[in-house]
Order: sequence, then C-alpha cells, then structure tokens
Amino acid sequence: MEAALGQRVVRGPDWEWGDQDGGEGFVGTVAGLEEGGGGVIVQWDMGQRCRYRCGRDNKFDLRVLDDGPSGRSYSKHRCHVCRKKRVYGVMWRCLHCPEYYLCSVCYLANHHCSLHRFTCLLDRDGMQFRVLARADSRRIPVSGLFYGAEVVRGTDWRWNDQDGGVGRTGKVVEVLDWSNEGGSGYERSVVLVTWENGNKKKYRAGHRGKVDVRCIAPGSGGFYYPEHLPVLCQAVKPPSSGDIVTGDRIKCEVNLAELDDPEMAEKIGLMLDHVGTVNVLLENGELLVRYPGNSLVQVNPAAAKKVGRFPPCSN
Repeated sequence: MEAALGQRVVRGPDWEWGDQDGGEGFVGTVAGLEEGGGGVIVQWDMGQRCRYRCGRDNKFDLRVLDDGPSGRSYSKHRCHVCRKKRVYGVMWRCLHCPEYYLCSVCYLANHHCSLHRFTCLLDRDGMQFRVLARADSRRIPVSGLFYGAEVVRGTDWRWNDQDGGVGRTGKVVEVLDWSNEGGSGYERSVVLVTWENGNKKKYRAGHRGKVDVRCIAPGSGGFYYPEHLPVLCQAVKPPSSGDIVTGDRIKCEVNLAELDDPEMAEKIGLMLDHVGTVNVLLENGELLVRYPGNSLVQVNPAAAKKVGRFPPCSN
C-alpha cells in the first residue's frame, strides 16, 4: 500500500526497533514522506518521532492499521454492516459469500463469520491480497489515542493555553472524522479532549499528518490481526484463480449455518441450488459466472468448486 500523510500505522514484518512505538499494538501516524520514497517519518501516540523503512533496502518496518485518516476513499462498494456508501480506507471482501463487503472498522470488530476468509481490497484498481480466517489468526489489542487515553499537548500543538498550560492533562472522550465543505473526509483523524480546566476541544490525530496531543496513558482502540494488515509500500499481486478457466462449470460452496445475516444467507442459498458457467476470468483474480436466467455474478475462486466443462463447439 502506498504511503500517505495521516495513515495510522503499527510495527510491521521487519521491525527491529524495540519499543520505540510504545510496544506491539501501539499506534502512530505517518507525519512525513521521504523524498524519492523508501522511508517515512512516524509520530507515535506515546510521543516518539522516528524515521522508518518502507522499501529501502527491501525492508518494511510498518503495517497500515487505518488508511481512513489519509482521506482516500473506496466508494465502489458499500459496507454490508454499517451501510456507509463512501468508505475511507481499505475494504474487505468475503471469499465465501458473493458480494459481501466490510469496511475496516467492521472487519476488525469481528462482524460476519470469523471462520470465513477475506480478501483485503487496497484500492479501486484491483490491488488486493487474501488473508486467513480471523478465527485462525493472531489478535492483538490496539493502544494509543483512543477513548480513555490521558493526554498532554504534543509535537504539533498550536492552540495556546486551551489545555490550561504546559503539563496539564486531558482525557480523550471520542475519536471523530474531519469533513471538508467539499464533502471529502478524513475519517477517524480527530480526537475530542476534555481538559482539567473544563475545556472540551477537538484536536488533530492524523489529519494531514498532524498530531496535536500525545498519550501519557493510552486508550484502547479494540483489536487487530497483524498478518491481515497491508504492509506499508509493499507491492502485492492479484490472486490467482487456480486451475479454473473460462468455460468451467462451478458451484458455490458455503456453509449457510455459519452466516449471521439472514438476507445474505437467502441470497447465497439461491445460488447454491444452481451450477454456473465461468464467463470471464477478471484481472483481479475473481470469476464472472453466468447463472440460469442469464444473471452474471462475481465469485471468488476460493468459494467455487469445479463440476465440469461444457464440451467445445464442434462447428
């Protein structure tokens, strides 16, 4: 995933910097980009500000926990749970349930069946990678500028004595979005803080790479699956459709009892009764399948079982 100011990050696969970040699961913000690429500057919620590799010497120190604060949106699909039409950050597509998408917030909150595998969709151009089922994956608590964090003024502070003065503390009471008049948003890039003096104000926590406050005691931001997160600046290849080719006849294999959404179970149940024909192998590795009635459905090959092919035309 390409680096951008405001991305919220955690330590990645090549991390070798001890607890500069505060510890595993502690969060930071991409606050600067190296000219020419290869590195970024991260402002950690606990106060440290350091430079890290994202491609230099083929090393990748960081993973992207949340791309929403960068302002980049993925508006091609709607999240099936929160129903947001414009999703900021990556999307997650179920490998077992056709056309079932989650935003990162709902995915990390364990919505939908945790036994199902997903594809992480990085952008609208089809860059994606598959991950294991959440039920089979390592889960780490998230810590930093979240609800309940105790904070003081930080590196980018420019708000005079709203906090009551140097050294005064406050509490994060909510994580908010920053929306411009034009409608573009920077989701989860602002925190609402209540200070000892009674002031209650909003401060940047990722918006355009700025962080106004730092933690002296972290808040809890839920959980994440380290190996599911995109590695900052590391290229990914589209998944392969395996040995399925155009013309193959397939059936979808999904355990309906695992689904917690009756509407989705009903939709998939109708497909389970029919055999479809692979019409097109899409560039992103998905299958475009034609079902009886001439309907076209996009299916992930992980949920498809080949049952045969139509014989080639003899004419």
